Amino acid sequence: MQAYSEDKSVLADEISDYKRVMDRKGEHFVSKDTLDLGMSLWTAHWLAKQEAWAAKLADRCTEQLRTTLGFSATRTD
Repeated sequence: MQAYSEDKSVLADEISDYKRVMDRKGEHFVSKDTLDLGMSLWTAHWLAKQEAWAAKLADRCTEQLRTTLGFSATRTD
């Protein structure tokens, strides 16, 4: 939405709010709940290439999902 809008700050408040939630929970907190993981991963993927916090969150969520689903926790690529 933000990428295609003339107003490049259209989601700035929502992004800022989500970042505050992540900061409050702590950098190392990642839920083990698959719904929380999916929602967090979906949200983080929008900013993972621009924001370090989103990239870290995406990596941690992916790692937790792999563990939860029984795949190797570490990537082989």
